[in-house]
Amino acid sequence: MTTACIPFDQFRLASACGIWAAGWIVWSRERVAERLGERSRQLDLQREQTAALAVEVERARLAADLDAAARARLREMIDLAERGREIERELFPGSSGSGASR
Repeated sequence: MTTACIPFDQFRLASACGIWAAGWIVWSRERVAERLGERSRQLDLQREQTAALAVEVERARLAADLDAAARARLREMIDLAERGREIERELFPGSSGSGASR
């Protein structure tokens, strides 16, 4: 009996196990690649949704800033008009204060 010679059945068994293991590794890598691809698509979708939400938030902030600025300017105009009526009443005590009678 020589130790260098492996019986043919053991060789076929070892070959079959090796082929099965290689196939399992390939299948496993493909599954990992599929899962990574799906996760990548999910992350892309999440990134798009986050960007859309950021745009909406920025638009809302700008609208609020514009609204506050417009209200402040309108308040200034109302204050100036009221001050103008006060001055008109002081200068022309008999007038109605509307400015339309002149």
